[in-house]
Amino acid sequence: MGIFENSALGEHDTVVHRVRRDGVALEFACRGCAVPKEVVLEWPEVIALKYGIDPALAFRNNTNVLSNPTHFQFKSEEGGWVPDLRCPSCDFALAVVVGPDEPERWLASARRSGAINPQSEQQLSQFVAGMANSARSQMQAARQPQRLR
Repeated sequence: MGIFENSALGEHDTVVHRVRRDGVALEFACRGCAVPKEVVLEWPEVIALKYGIDPALAFRNNTNVLSNPTHFQFKSEEGGWVPDLRCPSCDFALAVVVGPDEPERWLASARRSGAINPQSEQQLSQFVAGMANSARSQMQAARQPQRLR
């Protein structure tokens, strides 16, 4: 049992997830000012995170998909993706972590409830999966020792 379990601080760090037509809403209290916040991750952002790609990188040239995607960074010490978002009330970094398995769970819930268009999800998934495969290939090539001629 953790020291903050069943405490006010444990409740303070609780994030509630709600699947909606426009994406998944994350509801929580800011750690800086305790004001309730809601951050909505649009479905293209969730799909990018599912494939291990920062949504800001995945959609930087696709403003017709997302005009202003949130920048995320994977932080192993946090155990997931952390958005680059600050509280508009106190400018504190918003403490939200998206675990590696959460995007697929949210998408599965959205599929069951009809909150996401299956064709759109498939098209975005193909696009982002191709980008992820390309990035992995480039990383593997960079790790290969160069041969002298």
